[in-house]
Amino acid sequence: MGNGDYKVVFDHISLFVRKVRVNPGVLIGHAKALEKATTKYPIDRVVCKVFSIPQSSYSFIQNNVFSGQMPKRLVLACVDNDAFNGNYKKSPFEFNHYYMNFLGVYVDGQPMPHQPLELDFEKITTLERT
Repeated sequence: MGNGDYKVVFDHISLFVRKVRVNPGVLIGHAKALEKATTKYPIDRVVCKVFSIPQSSYSFIQNNVFSGQMPKRLVLACVDNDAFNGNYKKSPFEFNHYYMNFLGVYVDGQPMPHQPLELDFEKITTLERT
C-alpha cells in the first residue's frame, strides 16, 4: 500500500439541511395519530460476522452461520488480517480474491440462491455456475 506516512486534511466541510413549511392540517393529523399509537420506523438488522482463514488452508467450511431468520442479502469480503486489525500501512478496503476457486452457500443441504460458483482468477473473464 505505501509507507504509511500520510494524513487527512479537510479543506472544507458543509452540511446542507432542507427547511420546509408543513401545512398546519398535516401537523394536526400527525399529532392526532400519535395520540392513538406510537411511531414505528422500519430498521433492517445488520449482522457482521468475521472468520479468520489460516494462510496455509485450502478449504474453509463454516456450519450454522445463521440461526433463526435467514438474511436477505449476503456480502462476502476477503481482506488481509493485518489490515483488518488496524495496521496503518495497509488498507482495510483493499479486498482481494486470494485465488478462491469455489464458493457455495447451503441452507438445509440445498445450494442457495443458486448453484455454487466456480471461480478461475487465472482467466479473469471466467465466472461459471456449475
